[in-house]
Amino acid sequence: MTETNRIELKRELTDELDIEKEVIAFLNNREGGIIYVGIDKDGRVVGVKDIDGDMLKIKDRIRKNISPSPMGLFDVLAENVDGTDVIKIFLASGSEKPYYKTKYGMSTRGCYIRVGTAAEPMTTEEFFNGVSNPRNKELMRVFRDVEMVEALGSGMMKVMQVYDRSCFTFMPNFTRITIKNFNATENVALNVAIELTERQRDILDLIVKNVALDVALNTTMLSDQLNVDRKTIQRDLKVLLDNNLIKREGSNRYGYWVIPNKNENEIR
Repeated sequence: MTETNRIELKRELTDELDIEKEVIAFLNNREGGIIYVGIDKDGRVVGVKDIDGDMLKIKDRIRKNISPSPMGLFDVLAENVDGTDVIKIFLASGSEKPYYKTKYGMSTRGCYIRVGTAAEPMTTEEFFNGVSNPRNKELMRVFRDVEMVEALGSGMMKVMQVYDRSCFTFMPNFTRITIKNFNATENVALNVAIELTERQRDILDLIVKNVALDVALNTTMLSDQLNVDRKTIQRDLKVLLDNNLIKREGSNRYGYWVIPNKNENEIR
């Protein structure tokens, strides 16, 4: 027996053996794979001294140290090879790629893929080539079973059509993603360069929030909500109007407020 892209050979199970790395590489592999414990790199069968104990240790390490949960994707069996008992770890290709060491997350220290006969860290380039980790795994399984979702792994390719790689920061143990808000405009940002009072910022905030609720705001309602008189509200509205932060359309009686350049943010 020799190692291939789907077969990995290990002489013995020790605390130093990074069995999780090998398991993860096969889970992330398109065709899965098999790991034999008790066969050395040259294919010589050496056997396992405590086969039951080692099998329990392997199952425990896989369950505890790998995310997403690989349950249902592996089986640890005793197999007789040339008259000697060895351990066979059968691994299916996972549907929730990428799999990784829970301790290190989706990083080069935690995420591995099968390259030839070795488990290699997943590189940044491979990350951008598209693997996906569903947030709600149970719901994704149901959607996939009834063919309501696209192929897993297509998400990153779509993300890269809108965002560039500068949004991603890779650290030793974590990946940080900064999502830009393309819908934001300098006119509706509350931290605008124009110096506004706290009440004027509150007015802007109320306009935005009530638009989302499809509620029309007039001067009287603003006065009641902010507990100030109508004239004060009118002065604040004039400041916002003069600085092009809000705009009035229609008549004084039947018109509505809009946020400039934001047609969906209308208050009727």
